[in-house]
Amino acid sequence: MRTIISIIVSALIIGGVFGYIAGDRLANEYPYSLEQEKEYLAKKAANRSDEPEPEDQPVMDSTKPHPTVAIDLETYDFGVFEKEQTGEHTFTIRNTGDSSLTLEVLNKSCSCTSVDLSRRSVPPSQDARVTMKWKPNNAGGSYRQGVEIGTNDPARPRFQLFVEGVYSVPIIAQPNPVQINAFSGQEASNQTRIYFFDKEKEVAIREITSDDPEHFAATFVKSELTEENLKVNLLKSAKAVYDVTVTLKPGMQIGHFKNKLIVRSDSDLEPEMTIPVNGQVLGSLAITSRDYNEKTGVLDLGTAFRGTPVQKQLLLRFKAPDDVTPEFKVESKNPEWLNVTLGSLIAAQEGNNIQQVTIEIPADANLGASDVNDADNPSAIVLESNIPAIATIRIPVEYVVQEPVTSGQ
Repeated sequence: MRTIISIIVSALIIGGVFGYIAGDRLANEYPYSLEQEKEYLAKKAANRSDEPEPEDQPVMDSTKPHPTVAIDLETYDFGVFEKEQTGEHTFTIRNTGDSSLTLEVLNKSCSCTSVDLSRRSVPPSQDARVTMKWKPNNAGGSYRQGVEIGTNDPARPRFQLFVEGVYSVPIIAQPNPVQINAFSGQEASNQTRIYFFDKEKEVAIREITSDDPEHFAATFVKSELTEENLKVNLLKSAKAVYDVTVTLKPGMQIGHFKNKLIVRSDSDLEPEMTIPVNGQVLGSLAITSRDYNEKTGVLDLGTAFRGTPVQKQLLLRFKAPDDVTPEFKVESKNPEWLNVTLGSLIAAQEGNNIQQVTIEIPADANLGASDVNDADNPSAIVLESNIPAIATIRIPVEYVVQEPVTSGQ
């Protein structure tokens, strides 16, 4: 019995010793108090900070074979394309590394651009061709589209190729149409500038003719791009520029007119161009307003925000026969929602008279912009009077009506 008790006591003593040792080790390895836990975690964080971060690791082993991307040209400038022309360019991608290069089309910036890879795997010292074809959805203005290519080159896992340039009609005139207003019996003129965009040669104008040579004439002179032109991507690519002066001769009957000029050149893309010439021959009448352009005959009503009315005023200065008491009325207006008010009639010396006119964009005006050049329904107001020399007065109006800008926009 004593032997059994001795064995049990000895086991308890030995177990206690080993339990203390194991507990001490577990306490050091797995702290049990909040203070010990904080100290333990701080120690582990400090040890981790001495290890190199993943981004500090080398991206490739230079001793191992790897492909290397080499590109002859990353952005191709196609210059100027005329309307509806489709473009195509082939980029060359060379593998200058010492293992096979793989290529994959990842993204395109526009559905109007198609991409073709000549090969997806390129052995060392060989080439692949990336062919881009493009056709813009509309003509005119700057064009830039690209494609993103993925690779297995560790140093360049992806790259982009771009095509850019300008889409334009072969020839444009600014302003177009040409506007001329004149008093009856007087000569008046205005200018326009013609830009040619032929890529192969510098275009020359041969002649400019009019539908009505008795009353209209045009002269032209070769010119150069201005500083303002050079700020516009479309215009700065012009290969030839001409300044054209259009003259309305005396003798044209009173009233509104529409004429046109035919410009003939040695352009391969568009050898003949038509430029409308519009305007009005007035009797003894002058229209004055700080918002009225005497050269174009257009009243600029500016930009209005829906909910806020905008008013512009002008003066009609005219001569009336001694036996006529001047009277005016609004014959028509387009759009109909324009408010036109005839103010006081002021009689001056020597038969000179002044009629005040107020034109308003109302608060409930329709959104949109005017079109003074609409052949069927131009934006304008038309006044009529009992004075034969100025029986009809047509004033084109320009405006833009927008939604009001809120502080949150």
